[in-house]
Amino acid sequence: DKLNVNTMSDYLEHEKKKAERLMKSFSKPLKEIKATPSAGEMAALYAVGYEVTGEEVFCAIYIYENQQQHETALKLLKSNPAAQKENIITSSNGGLFFWGYHKTGNPGAKYILNDLVSAFSGEE
Repeated sequence: DKLNVNTMSDYLEHEKKKAERLMKSFSKPLKEIKATPSAGEMAALYAVGYEVTGEEVFCAIYIYENQQQHETALKLLKSNPAAQKENIITSSNGGLFFWGYHKTGNPGAKYILNDLVSAFSGEE
């Protein structure tokens, strides 16, 4: 059955705020960037990207209607050339889907990425 528009926009606002709250709980400064792959490429309702300032650690958070759609998200990531990175980590938190990676040159980046995904997983 069809969700009414108010419900969907309320849901989106709620999930956007939740993503912001989770990212604010991270201990290092974050800069909002364009999500790559885009929300459209990921068949998501919304996407936001973040870069950990000065650390070459990046992530994108996608909003889906439900967690069952995260399986599709994983398949889309695997088939998307923009997402063919090393050192990838993914996670789910309700309707939110996290995709993060770090560039290999930075020895501490793995730990920073792990901390970032822990912040994301904060309020399940």
